[in-house]
Amino acid sequence: DYAASETRMMRYLVLPGDTVADIGANFGWYTTLFAQAVGPDGKVLAFEPATRTHAELREHVEMNDLDARVVRIKNGLGKEPGSFTLHSFPGQGHGLSSLSALGESEVETETIEVVTLDSVARERGVGRFDLLKVDVEGAEWDVFRGAGEVLSKHPLIAVEINEHTAAHFGYRPNDMLWWLGSIHGYNAFFAYRRDHFVELTSPDDARHAEMIICARKEVHGDRIAQWPRVKPSQPAPGAQPSGFSHVRRERCPVCDSTEFASSMRLFDDRYGMPDEFDVAECYACGAHFLREYVPESEMGALYGKYYGTTPPPSERGSLAQRIRHRVRGTALWDQVMGGVDLGVHAEPGERVLDVGCGFGTNAGIVESRGASWFGVDVNPEVCAYLQGNGRDAFCGTLDQFTQKRSRDKFDLVLLSQVLEHAPDPIALLRSAAKCLEEGGRIVLSCPNVESRYRRDRGADWLHWHVPYHVVQFSPEALAVAAHRSGLRVDWCKTQTPPSWFLAQRDMERPERGERNASFGTPFRPLAWLSLSPFLRAGDVLVKDGGDALVACLRKG
Repeated sequence: DYAASETRMMRYLVLPGDTVADIGANFGWYTTLFAQAVGPDGKVLAFEPATRTHAELREHVEMNDLDARVVRIKNGLGKEPGSFTLHSFPGQGHGLSSLSALGESEVETETIEVVTLDSVARERGVGRFDLLKVDVEGAEWDVFRGAGEVLSKHPLIAVEINEHTAAHFGYRPNDMLWWLGSIHGYNAFFAYRRDHFVELTSPDDARHAEMIICARKEVHGDRIAQWPRVKPSQPAPGAQPSGFSHVRRERCPVCDSTEFASSMRLFDDRYGMPDEFDVAECYACGAHFLREYVPESEMGALYGKYYGTTPPPSERGSLAQRIRHRVRGTALWDQVMGGVDLGVHAEPGERVLDVGCGFGTNAGIVESRGASWFGVDVNPEVCAYLQGNGRDAFCGTLDQFTQKRSRDKFDLVLLSQVLEHAPDPIALLRSAAKCLEEGGRIVLSCPNVESRYRRDRGADWLHWHVPYHVVQFSPEALAVAAHRSGLRVDWCKTQTPPSWFLAQRDMERPERGERNASFGTPFRPLAWLSLSPFLRAGDVLVKDGGDALVACLRKG
């Protein structure tokens, strides 16, 4: 997925007639791509010093009849000329080699001649390179240090950065990007996996393995203008800022790392809240989160103004609704729904606390299984509805509940589509753990940010749902959150509810500030039943690819 996206990005960097340096050409994937793009009037200089890999490079160039456009050079590049030991790693595949052993044990070596890019440009009569693609397993900065004359003519740069490999050469990737910016005037962009170039607000945002594009706006403005980028959306006519505060965070709310970068700018595509929000991806744990979020003190007003509440349909409604209420809580229903009705995990005799219970969807399921149900919700309208229907519910936050009902302990806490709404998910999990008996468990569901649907839809994924979804979890990020909360993961699975699939399929993107008339799918039992086997098969075939993340965390 990443390599395919990176390949698409490269197509935007090269024009017919360009001269390209493919430094670290390997077996020639990008060499052939560049050679096709530059056309008969362009040229690609492909640098690959490893003997075995260079032979593959020659074979691929000849196979594609591109000899006239490609100059193969069997030298390494560095900050100064000399003879060096090249390390190759047969166990890694893909012709991986480096001037450092990179701490690996299975290594083959050969002696190679290293030259500078400036000397090659002079000897080959290259007046100016239009693009430098540099991927040399940590030695990237040495290549640039031997290319002062080349850089003075301001080529575009596509450079692979990786903290692990850079460390073996004694530098950090962000230091190299600072150098390119301060000395040579480059702005840094990274190629996001869904066909977008995102400008880095600071080189410090680029610390993970990533292809970084460096450009000078005054030189490459025309090319930059053609790049697919995350651009500010235009609000619908008459839309005004919401007036809600935005709190900016500097650390990942899951793992507390500063290793993240903003990847998209999104708006509320369901309920019309007009503000925009940066979505960041944490490189340390894999969580995605809003870089700015509405503070908890204003969330009640936010939900009241935009989100709204709708009581559940009456059990005496249509035939379809009566069937729905009758089969809820059965194994069949759990399979059809994709595992997001969490009440099915209650055992007879257990005390169950349903946090963020809404209008009590889980209550009937829990009680039908011989357990007792208690709800917590911040919405007074919800609590009044529940109490009016004979349900036991506390109106307030979970923290407020634990303070006032500290002696109440439960066997099971349900967090059904709740964790992603919490600005501080670790605090929420710790509060939930306080409510449990020793050995008790939390069963939760939330969107899976690593699902195949998110990867396919990108910024149009249904469950970004800003600004209400504040933190998005992958299975790995959830495991980190559980550990930091003093809990252990009993089990974790991903499934795709038919209702989610249909909602994603039918949803159209509105203008910013407009309520989405296409959102919300009615209960369609035949569609759900017919879709369910295919969705379950997809969930099995693609590991961790389901849209919903369902997990059990245990205390003690």
